[in-house]
Amino acid sequence: MYSSNVAYWKSRDGRDYRSVQEMRSSRGAGEYSSQMNWLRSYLEGRVARSPEQEIRLIDFGWGFGRVAHLCESIPSVRYNGFDFSETMVQSLMEEPPPSLRPQISNHVRVGDRVTDAFTGQSFDVALVISVLIHNDEAAAQSIIDDLVTLLAPGGEIILIENALVSKTAFVNQWHGGCWMHDFASYAKDRLSISIDTTSLPGHGIYRLWKPDEAPLLEIASNGTTKCYADLEQLHAEAALPPAFQDLEFEHSMMVAEILDLRERAAAD
Repeated sequence: MYSSNVAYWKSRDGRDYRSVQEMRSSRGAGEYSSQMNWLRSYLEGRVARSPEQEIRLIDFGWGFGRVAHLCESIPSVRYNGFDFSETMVQSLMEEPPPSLRPQISNHVRVGDRVTDAFTGQSFDVALVISVLIHNDEAAAQSIIDDLVTLLAPGGEIILIENALVSKTAFVNQWHGGCWMHDFASYAKDRLSISIDTTSLPGHGIYRLWKPDEAPLLEIASNGTTKCYADLEQLHAEAALPPAFQDLEFEHSMMVAEILDLRERAAAD
């Protein structure tokens, strides 16, 4: 992660950022509720398929804890969280869901690297929501690599991140920097990846797992699934990131900085 990103997130208060999300939602942004609705459906589906099995989930970049509160209402899901910002997580540390309260430090941890924070543990679901977009290509790939090492047999990584693109590119300076990632390329030849392009408009949902045989490459769209022989074939159906197109004004560096200032002012 770039130093500007680190400085931004380590200076943010989790309560303030929750206020920012609430402000965006009040102005018509429905992405946060849509993300939680999709995640609830996904987790409840896993529980229904294996009702006798506990689902060990790790939430990478848990911030103020919206996923922790969601998991509280889903039986058989054991929540764990990792973040690198003490200020972002403080609100959940002080006001955790009831099930986490007795041993909060065992479930949520702050550190520089997730594999160091959860040494010797494994998880059925590794969840990342709108975190990798604030990391450059090398950092994003490193995070995915770390999460792969934490997967239990049959486990998978769920990324709710940028929409499907054919190239990784820097987009703007919002929140210290934003990237659009070509996650299919990051999985190439080593991980299976299934990409949901329609459930969350404006976002992509990427499922990655360690394959038993040759890695699978597929796009799930509007209830149908299409498999691809190689990345070139998949990229032919993916969009170019905005950085390779004529950027609209709202994506410019200047507007990104203005948005940061407005959000900080709204949270004060």
